[in-house]
Amino acid sequence: MEKLFQQTLSKVEVTLVRSGNLDYYTSINLHLGNGDAEEGLDFSHSFGFPEEVQFDPGETTQTVIIDVVNDTDLEGTETIELQLISDPNKTEVRAGEKDAATLSIIDNETSAIEFSQATYSILEDDTNNPINQLEIHLTRTQPFNDSVEVELYQSGGSAQLNSDFQLPFGPISFAPGENNQIIYLDILSDSLTEGTETLELGLRPFPFPSENNINNVGLQNKTTIKILDDETTYVEFGAASYTVNEGEGNTIFVQLTRTGDTTFESYVNLQAVDDNASLESDYTFNNLIYFAPGENNKSVEIELFNDLEIEATENFDLEITSGFGEDNYVVGTQYKTTVDIEDNSPTVEFGAASYTVNEGEGNTIVVQLTRTGDTTFESYVNLQAVDDNASLESDYTFNNLIYFAPGENNKSVEIELFNDREIEATENFDLEITSGFGEDNYVVGTQYKTTVEIEDNDAIIAEVGQITDLNNESQTILLNHNFVNPVIFAQPLSRNGGDSSTIRITDIQSNSFSVQLQETTLKNGNPHDGFHTTETFSFLVVEQGIWELSDGSILEAGNVATDAITTSTGESVDFNNTFANTPVVLTQVQTNNDTTFVRTRQRNGDANGFDFALEEEELYKASGHGTENVAWLAISLGEGNWDGNHFIAGNTGDQVTHNWHTIDFANNFTNAPKFLGNIATFDGPDSSGLRYRNLTNGNVQIMIEEDTSQDNEQNHTTEDINFLALEADGNLTGSVDSLTGLADSQAGTVNADIFVLGDASESFYDNYGQQDYAEISDFDLAQDIIQLHGLADDCYLGSSPTGIDDQGIFLKVAGMEDELVGVVKNTNTLDINSSNFAFV
Repeated sequence: MEKLFQQTLSKVEVTLVRSGNLDYYTSINLHLGNGDAEEGLDFSHSFGFPEEVQFDPGETTQTVIIDVVNDTDLEGTETIELQLISDPNKTEVRAGEKDAATLSIIDNETSAIEFSQATYSILEDDTNNPINQLEIHLTRTQPFNDSVEVELYQSGGSAQLNSDFQLPFGPISFAPGENNQIIYLDILSDSLTEGTETLELGLRPFPFPSENNINNVGLQNKTTIKILDDETTYVEFGAASYTVNEGEGNTIFVQLTRTGDTTFESYVNLQAVDDNASLESDYTFNNLIYFAPGENNKSVEIELFNDLEIEATENFDLEITSGFGEDNYVVGTQYKTTVDIEDNSPTVEFGAASYTVNEGEGNTIVVQLTRTGDTTFESYVNLQAVDDNASLESDYTFNNLIYFAPGENNKSVEIELFNDREIEATENFDLEITSGFGEDNYVVGTQYKTTVEIEDNDAIIAEVGQITDLNNESQTILLNHNFVNPVIFAQPLSRNGGDSSTIRITDIQSNSFSVQLQETTLKNGNPHDGFHTTETFSFLVVEQGIWELSDGSILEAGNVATDAITTSTGESVDFNNTFANTPVVLTQVQTNNDTTFVRTRQRNGDANGFDFALEEEELYKASGHGTENVAWLAISLGEGNWDGNHFIAGNTGDQVTHNWHTIDFANNFTNAPKFLGNIATFDGPDSSGLRYRNLTNGNVQIMIEEDTSQDNEQNHTTEDINFLALEADGNLTGSVDSLTGLADSQAGTVNADIFVLGDASESFYDNYGQQDYAEISDFDLAQDIIQLHGLADDCYLGSSPTGIDDQGIFLKVAGMEDELVGVVKNTNTLDINSSNFAFV
């Protein structure tokens, strides 16, 4: 792996990626190799080398910062070699395949000249080039502010100086500001039959290499020139491949070209090499081709036989074999061509890979069939249904025999849908074209299958609200909707009263639930009455399942029965949905089977699942707890819009403690949102919960509250906090997840491209809920630009979740983890402060 960067850059980031078992703390040593850049003179590192790079449990990447020293020395490109070396005593970690990296520091005081291409070819006596000179292009790298001289010399090859070619006289000079030159190489014609000769040219400093000019020659300092002999005849095919339809009486013409000395006749020998086509069964041709004197092009006619069989595309190769004696030719570079014979039997396939329709009453969907090839006769096409979770004759019906009349190329297959009026997941089934037999007269094409998805009518899946008068007395909350399998989320509490408290939920019904505030059994180590002033909390009721919200965000909710506590191994939950990134997870105890004070703690969250456990007050946290039902919710990380209501599903990062911490909503809300949250990590083992205050449309303050059942110490280390802020009230809808990925793929062209990821008013691709980002491929560092909203300080470049060879563009988000807005494929040398980025 190699990184290149100009010496004017002040820093370079080297990312180390960890994979495999992430459950433990580990470290690996980063050493310097044998590069010629000197530590302390050309670069520096805060910790020095070798460095022990440490990974916490669950941590997959670490970034090492190397500072590049911008000196005024003329020194050329220098390299830093890095090597990962694992400790043989640590059997749980080893260096992977990419255990070394080379960083090249391109000197900004050195100007280098090099060839623009590695090879050239020219005919010894070209009638189209009467001067018979070869143009060779030289390019010069920055800086351009001085004069540079180099010399052209022959470094090898069979061609002879002054017999086959002549070099330009004297050195090649680049004036200040000049970055391109064309030099002309004279090619000399002789009367010798000598075949292709090669000339290897090199560039070297002029007048001779010294410490002042040794770096004036770039990496592309060699080029090879092929001089084609004009006394030799070269024969080759005009193209690498040809395609033809088998149809009755069809022929195909393959082109042969002859260059060089064509003043005499040539007899060119061809041979066929069959793949799945057969000579004399599928085709035939004349294998001896005659070129008359002066004739440069010849068409080889290949006759095709229509076998009237239904078959795949057949192909064979034609090859030019070597000429002997009076054959008078040499085989050229394109000595082989491939001929594909397409079957002319009618091919039937679906018009699309999938179709989607709403189940609504009386709906039908039309699936397209296409027929190509020889359609002059009729075809009877057989279809079959393969049910997934939809059922033939219960959810849909269709005619499984489709008739194509002679000349008919397209057919619509109507599928009738039945509305069962049930709240259900999206149902789907496949339609497949089965093989035709005999008089059915068709071949099954590539798109032989299509998937039909039947979306259920939108259902109410959630209800959100707020209670402002909760105390230690139980109260029943009536809901607006009758749910089937609801789960309830109702924390954190406000902090009007300072005693450690949590919310206990009981008696969950389809249209109601009961709730009360519960204080710890002990306060400052002593029993107390448990009375508490009124507090405020938000609640969210969600139907269990996987749901797609109106903006494409994914929400999954479930329920687990457990007695696992924080001092045991805990409980693991695996998501059924595949999240693109680690989602925001909320958990809540749903029952009151054991009346002892209890809440949940979470850890090890990733895109696939998380761990959690029950946690009693600190004095009793190891004493065990009765089995409780615990609800969990996972929602795609970021901003979104749920039925027209703005929301933020966020994570604060590892920075919240017992002190008040502000989450900035960036004024995205008109009114104060409903606010829910959980501690998402287990960095501090003391029993803890989340509390909030000062909730407005602009921000909220949160803190971690330890209880005092065992001691009066309430300081707590930093933790990650998951939260959901939602400006809504009442019922919310959703549909079963049909998300297939929302990355917006953008490919560069040969021209200078501008990839727009934001404009003067806003950033694009910044909705966490849709996991959307721009995926940029074929980015040209020399000319392409990425446009972003705001300032360079609002963004940064980092490791991409799509792979270590890609670079991620991140938008900084106050109070939360940062937002991925773009991925640049196959590059990791971009600099946010370079000319490749424009900010508006």
